[in-house]
Amino acid sequence: MNSLTTSRILAQRLAIAALQGALLWRLKDSGAGAVPIAFGSAALFVPVLAIMAMGNMRRRTYWAWLVVAATLCFGLGFHAGHQQVGAGSPFEGSWNRFLFDLVLAGVLFVGHALVTAGDADRRWIARFPTYFDVSWRQATLLALAGLFVGVFWGVLALGSVLFQAIGIRSFDNTITSDWFWIPATTIATALGLHLIDSRTGMVRGARALVLGLLAWLMPLLSAIGLAFLVALPFTGLQPLWDTRHATSMLLTASIVLILLINSHFQDGGPDSRKPVLLVVTRAIAAVMLTPLVILAAYGLKLRVDQYGWSPSRVESAAVILAVACHAFGYLLAVVRSRTALSQLPATNVASAFIIVLMLLCLLSPIADPARLSVASQLHRLMSGEVSPRGFDFTFLAKNAGRYGRDALETLKAANGSQLGLLGPDGRSALPRRPGGLTHRSLRPGAGVDPRRDRQRPSPAPDARLQERALVTGDAQQQARELRAKADALTDRYRRTTWIRFTLVFFPVPFVVVLLRLQIEAWTYFVFGGAYLLFSALLYVWDSRASARCDAAERLAKAAERAVHAPED
Repeated sequence: MNSLTTSRILAQRLAIAALQGALLWRLKDSGAGAVPIAFGSAALFVPVLAIMAMGNMRRRTYWAWLVVAATLCFGLGFHAGHQQVGAGSPFEGSWNRFLFDLVLAGVLFVGHALVTAGDADRRWIARFPTYFDVSWRQATLLALAGLFVGVFWGVLALGSVLFQAIGIRSFDNTITSDWFWIPATTIATALGLHLIDSRTGMVRGARALVLGLLAWLMPLLSAIGLAFLVALPFTGLQPLWDTRHATSMLLTASIVLILLINSHFQDGGPDSRKPVLLVVTRAIAAVMLTPLVILAAYGLKLRVDQYGWSPSRVESAAVILAVACHAFGYLLAVVRSRTALSQLPATNVASAFIIVLMLLCLLSPIADPARLSVASQLHRLMSGEVSPRGFDFTFLAKNAGRYGRDALETLKAANGSQLGLLGPDGRSALPRRPGGLTHRSLRPGAGVDPRRDRQRPSPAPDARLQERALVTGDAQQQARELRAKADALTDRYRRTTWIRFTLVFFPVPFVVVLLRLQIEAWTYFVFGGAYLLFSALLYVWDSRASARCDAAERLAKAAERAVHAPED
């Protein structure tokens, strides 16, 4: 690329950045709503894609990709803005603004890498080395550009401090004004992207340094993960579940492990010049991913069985699916090619397409976490899994966006006698009682108007109270016994979970790994069939134990609801 071309590209990038800054400044005070958020999302991301793709993509592909990206940003932003339920309070549903922008940025980053690599190879599915080079180059480019912008603002902040030291505040007022800092940031970002993009050798050197350093962290994390899995049969899973964030911890460890594996594998070049320690550790880490992701999925299942789906749990399930695509693909790569991991490139490419599709579904009405969560919670309420007293109506009113508000209105319309119990914001109009029970039953005909309730006469005579106390005492005793039985079954099930877990993942795989150098290729099919049969038997065993726990839990909850049910 000659100097004339470089100067023209720089001018075009700065012009796009200036236009982006003007649009963002204009949209900053446009208020909440579907259209402003849709335009804001497009103005935030599309110019950055245009700047990054300029000079790195054919013109036809360039404009086609920008049109697709703008359509996605506008459509997904419109849907997210439409879910807001209060003026001036956007993103009260599944996503807050930061999380929405972060997920949308992830979709566009992966999509941009796929499109750029495909255009470079002139094919729909590019070669893996091209995907590797483009994706890591983009990541390095954005990281260094972000560092450049940070230093830029650090210099301005230093100047502000110096001027304020001598009593001049106009400089600080200027750089903190919206009309300055928004365009200044976009222009600085474009300048940083151009300066770094035009220095290919520097980007590749920085990338090689970062990947080399990360690769040497892989043995440490692999040793920690292996020790963790070995310790689980002795400690049991209950201490892990007691942390209440076991799924997030396991997923974080899995994602970091995937990053470290790929930092060493890189573009799939020969391993002859790579340290043997890192090659062996890479295979061990690839195998470790499977039990980690299964544990994360099991932990999420326990929470969903107990409390139903929520937006955060739907999002966790999506992350588990993304990590599972890598984990099972890496495990297959180890089984088929041992330490070479020859199937890892295909796994990474397929996982990238799956992740983009999955994130698009989450950001759209197809799999909106708020919609799925509201449907789950309403199902639990209508099926009797949770009583109206213990149901979280605040979630529908405040944390589920338009889906939750519509569901709340449907409940009100279907239970007209209960309108007096819910205020305009969906909260209970009754005072909060001990134990968190704030709502009366929403069953048809079971509602009580609080205003009429205050006008009721005094309680029944002493004889009636004594008779009711005897009946209530028997019911409470039965409820306590059923609860104790249910808790005992649940504790026993959780204590024995690690035994079933160990039997699934250790006997057959351990024999295969131990004898892999002596057995013939056809015996892998025998071991695979044995593994599936063994897993099926253990699944039946686990399902029966889980069913017993669920049945005992339902009986206990039914008895507790009968005890606490209000008098007719």
